[in-house]
Formats: sequence, structure tokens, C-alpha cells
Amino acid sequence: MPMQENKPDERRREPRYPTLNRVVPVTADGLGGFDAEILDVSRSGLRLKAQKAIPSERRLVLRIDHLEIEGTVRYSRPNEDGSFDIGVKICCLWPA
Repeated sequence: MPMQENKPDERRREPRYPTLNRVVPVTADGLGGFDAEILDVSRSGLRLKAQKAIPSERRLVLRIDHLEIEGTVRYSRPNEDGSFDIGVKICCLWPA
């Protein structure tokens, strides 16, 4: 079941689905590795919560169990607690 209905002004083409807020290792081109929490996913993207901002268009690789997901950062927005929500467009995935 989708997390929320898409609003009329919503730009997303697909519904988002909540996750169990799992923390996964992430590698970013030129920034090294860090841990991020997966907040929600859709067929073509996901939203992470991390302790640092990641520049737009930066390539990321996430590792979830025996799967690697490669994507591109679309946005990095600050939260009140000092963390950042990071939108990622998925480009490909493969077995790790």
C-alpha cells in the first residue's frame, strides 16, 4: 500500500512505499562512504536520511543485503535535527 496519495501538484509519477527505516552503507563518488537510513522507496527512486548533504547529480551506490543499487542524487534537503533527506533516482541494480 502506498505511503500517501499523490497530490495534484505532486511531481512524482509513482507512489512511494514506506520502509522499515533500515540503515545501509552508501558510497558516493568523491565523498567516500557513510551510513544512511532508507525512508521510502518507489519503482524509480528512494529517499534517504543522512548526516551530511550530498550534492545534486552525485552518483551513489547503496548496499542492501546481497543487492547493490546505483543512483543519482536529485536533491539534498536539511531537516530540523541537522540531518538531510536525500532524493535518489535509481539507475540500476545488481547482485552484490
